[in-house]
Parts: sequence; C-alpha cells; structure tokens
Amino acid sequence: LTRLRKSGTFPVRSSPDPDGESMRKSTITMVLFGLVMAAGPPVRAQTRPPPPPAILRENAPNPFYPATLIPFSIDPSECANGHQPLVSLKVYNVLVQVVAVPVLQSSSGQVLDDIHIPCGDHVALWDGRMIGGGAGPTPGIYYSQLTVDGMRYTRKMIVRAPPGRRTTDPEGP
Repeated sequence: LTRLRKSGTFPVRSSPDPDGESMRKSTITMVLFGLVMAAGPPVRAQTRPPPPPAILRENAPNPFYPATLIPFSIDPSECANGHQPLVSLKVYNVLVQVVAVPVLQSSSGQVLDDIHIPCGDHVALWDGRMIGGGAGPTPGIYYSQLTVDGMRYTRKMIVRAPPGRRTTDPEGP
C-alpha cells in the first residue's frame, strides 16, 4: 500500500516478456470505497432512528373469511402533553376504493373513522361487512390503511373463498 498512487492503482509485476528483457508492469485498480467502508460509518450514523409513530401489524387470520382482527399500536411519544392522535383505519379493494371501516375492539366499539384514541396497543375488527350494506367481501386482495395524524401505514390482506364455495368451475365452460 506504500506504493499506492493517486489514481488508486499500484503496480504489480507479472511474468517477464517472452524475450526476457524487461518485466512488464500491469496495474490492478483498488477499490478505495471498500477500504473506506471497512472503517465503518461515523458514530453519529450508528444511532438508532426514533421508533415510528405507529405500527400496523398483520391481520389475523390471514387469509380470512369473513372476519379478521387488525392489530396496531401508537407509540407513547405521540401522546406527549396529553395529545391524542387522530386515527382512521380503512379497508380498500384493489381499485383503491374504500370498502369498509373497521371497528375498534374495546368497550366503546367505535368506528375507526377520524377519531381521537389514546396511545398504546389496539385491535380493530373487520367483520366482513361492506360499506353500503353489500354482500361480504369477494375473495381477493384488500389493503388495510391506518392513518395516524396524517401519516399512513398500509398492509395487504387476503380474503379467501367461503367454505364450500369453489372459486373455479371444475367441469370447465
């Protein structure tokens, strides 16, 4: 490394030329980036980032039919000075249409649509009912989206076919 040039290369001797007069010099490019990275990032960059304001966890069961529980938590730092965050939880289909608004599983059973709730762990229930009173959800992909004070968190959910119902005709058309 004492022979390291400004170009980031250093000479290396290889086999002599066929006539044996001189040693041919070849260079190998060193990856200085690798040497610098071996030292590690500055201490400041090694500190942990703050926890996210909220966490939307995977619904259970998943896949499900007709109902599912959707757990989420709001970090206590969001409730500093008595603040209670504004929270919504909505279910969207693949066309990004709101199809349901789950209910908070607590003694109040509030619909999670722009309500103030305390920080901590919570569980919402989507019982499979759709907005507008339509039939239960059709099998497929849905998304739950938690909004806490304007920040959004989204997860995928899978609705399976009801028991005893086939999704395709085994006999064909």
